[in-house]
Amino acid sequence: MKRKLLILIVAMLTVVLAACNDEPEEEETETVATPVEVEEVVQSDFTETRTFTARTMPSDQMPVIAQAAGEVDELFVEQGDTVEEGDVLAEIVNPQYGRQELEAPMDGQIQELNMVEGRAVTNEEPAAVVVAIDPLNLNFNVPASEVNNFSEDDELEFTVSQLEKEGTATVTSVADSAGETGTFEIQAEIDNEDQEILAGVSAQVLLEKIVAENALTVPTEAVVERGEERVVFVAKDGKAIQVPVEVIGMQSQITAVRATEEDSLEEGDQVVVRGQLTLSDDQEISINEEGE
Repeated sequence: MKRKLLILIVAMLTVVLAACNDEPEEEETETVATPVEVEEVVQSDFTETRTFTARTMPSDQMPVIAQAAGEVDELFVEQGDTVEEGDVLAEIVNPQYGRQELEAPMDGQIQELNMVEGRAVTNEEPAAVVVAIDPLNLNFNVPASEVNNFSEDDELEFTVSQLEKEGTATVTSVADSAGETGTFEIQAEIDNEDQEILAGVSAQVLLEKIVAENALTVPTEAVVERGEERVVFVAKDGKAIQVPVEVIGMQSQITAVRATEEDSLEEGDQVVVRGQLTLSDDQEISINEEGE
């Protein structure tokens, strides 16, 4: 009897052990590194470009007035034409004084023309106005907060979009008091030897201003918002390290930042610029080389 009981117990243990061995083994979970792209942190002056609307103006102008009233017999120019000093603009016929020629008083452009062939012209009002456009003045106004950024002899970049022209203008005067609008007038001079830029057209003056010297700059897309703070992710030893930053200045491509924790961000560090939106601190990453 005891022998049978012992055999039964051994058989039951064998079944239990066999069942345990049949249970599936737990698979080890393998961490998959998140693929990212990185760019280096650069230390440099961070600048911002301010744009001011300006207008081109003649540097001089002179009226053309007939010596005696008469009839315009021949007209040789049109408004907008470029002329040289001494060019004949028109011939006027007067019954008493005969034929007289109206000449350009200086090199420039016909800005105003008040003559039509076959019609009378007086000797009291200008028959034409010639303006000097070489050099050409560039006038614009700035608020009090910006006026100290301009000084005489400064070189300014400008563009004239409608003429697809750009160049450099030299500041000739800075108003020392505000005008009626509360702004300060700045006048600059453009070398317009080819006379391709006309008087009276709109232009844009570009002022490059240093916002932060020797600042740490990163690609703008590297800056990520996490709640109420902004962070960048620095790639170190195969992991993404979250670094809180303060934004000093931001442009579409480049942003100047200051790390809120000392020495947590340095020149030459690699910050994540692709794949950063889903990262968390200390997450494993794999860096894709350029072109992959």
